[in-house]
Amino acid sequence: MNFKKNLLWFSLANAIVFYLASMFFSYYVIFGTAHANPLQAVIVSAILVALVISLVGKWGVDKKFSEGVWMLIYWLANTATLYALVRTPVAEYIGMGFRKASVTAFVLGFVINCVQYGVWKATSGKK
Repeated sequence: MNFKKNLLWFSLANAIVFYLASMFFSYYVIFGTAHANPLQAVIVSAILVALVISLVGKWGVDKKFSEGVWMLIYWLANTATLYALVRTPVAEYIGMGFRKASVTAFVLGFVINCVQYGVWKATSGKK
């Protein structure tokens, strides 16, 4: 898949996962601050995570790793991006926050990774 297609589909999938996570696990996943409303926070966070994953995919075009190693690389990139988004000062303006940040980023990164894998399988045409 190309960069723009990855960015579009992964952003959409991330936004859905973030919305559902904030709806069902609102104690741990918080979207929205005085600077950003919840919908804006979900959209911006989803696009930023998808941007990082798309850049990792672009970097790995010529790399020859197994599918399992790629899943690990993408999971680490998702988790690190989520953790960085909620633990840096920019989190106030993005509008994203986690309680128990490391554990929540770990779990949400895994869930997003699984959803992105499904999106990749569905949109790439590979079985």
